[in-house]
Amino acid sequence: MIAKDIAEFIKAIQSFVGLNSYEVFSDFVELAALSTMHAFEITRQKELAEKINTVQKKYKPKEIERLGRMLGMLIVVMEKYHKQGRYVDILARVFMELEIHSKQTGQFFTPGSVAALSAKMAFDEAEAKKIIERDGHITLNEPAVGGGVMVLGFAEAMRAAGFDPSRQLLIHAGDIDRRCACMSYLHFSLYGLPAVVKLGDALAMKAWEQWYTPVYVLDLWCFRDRRDNIAV
Repeated sequence: MIAKDIAEFIKAIQSFVGLNSYEVFSDFVELAALSTMHAFEITRQKELAEKINTVQKKYKPKEIERLGRMLGMLIVVMEKYHKQGRYVDILARVFMELEIHSKQTGQFFTPGSVAALSAKMAFDEAEAKKIIERDGHITLNEPAVGGGVMVLGFAEAMRAAGFDPSRQLLIHAGDIDRRCACMSYLHFSLYGLPAVVKLGDALAMKAWEQWYTPVYVLDLWCFRDRRDNIAV
């Protein structure tokens, strides 16, 4: 089933005649992320609208509509997995299947199966319960998040153990690569996970941009988050 969903996305990306798949994929995840932020971060409406327009200028009206339909496809697919109790890193898998990772950036993403196995081995149900009873939630930090697969693996293990990641897991993540930050932001947003995603250099302790997922905004996590203003 996952292979079929990935194939559909690849087909959609490759349907842009005369455009490089690497560029289309990068623009899609950025537009999707910006559009999501624009709907929930009311203090940044003008700034986000300008960024959206800048990316859209590269495309014809019908191509922009196609990018919008691709976001709809992504929402439907991720909602399906979420209902099954799964957190699939669909965008990272699409990126790898397009075979544009090594050609352009030398990036390779951890396979979802490896992340899931690692999470199951590392997740301690008793310790998680203890932390949640004390703090109300678990805080997970990932300074080199990539597409978010390790975080998603943890969320899936947590949910399988009977916890609710949407209410009991707070994610702080970041990456130096804009495309990766956008992918992880979309994964966390569309799976309903509260998260702060930062575009920045974790080693230098610098963040250039900071994004909040819809659940983080709507559930007022800012009042519970002790790390909100700390650099990645």
